[in-house]
Amino acid sequence: MSYFAKEEKEPKKLEWGESPFDNMTREELIRHCQRLYMATQRLHDVADVFRTNHTENPFWVSGRGARAFEMGQQALGAVTTGFDGESWRVRNQFRLIEL
Repeated sequence: MSYFAKEEKEPKKLEWGESPFDNMTREELIRHCQRLYMATQRLHDVADVFRTNHTENPFWVSGRGARAFEMGQQALGAVTTGFDGESWRVRNQFRLIEL
């Protein structure tokens, strides 16, 4: 079940200059996406530790924690789909070297 689909609304049409990303170069946008991905991955890892250690807590079973964890998993899964574990590991190493 996709939590993102549940919240979809008609997107507002942005005009040029309304987004904080309008003035970024391609390289700046790529770096920003890399930072967002790495932050999402780290937060998901921390949430996984809490979720694993608190299996009876309703927050992690069916509450906001469970929902946030699933959203993070879906966001990360969209990026990793189509890569096997080894190629993903090597790709992460090169990405960290670039930062």
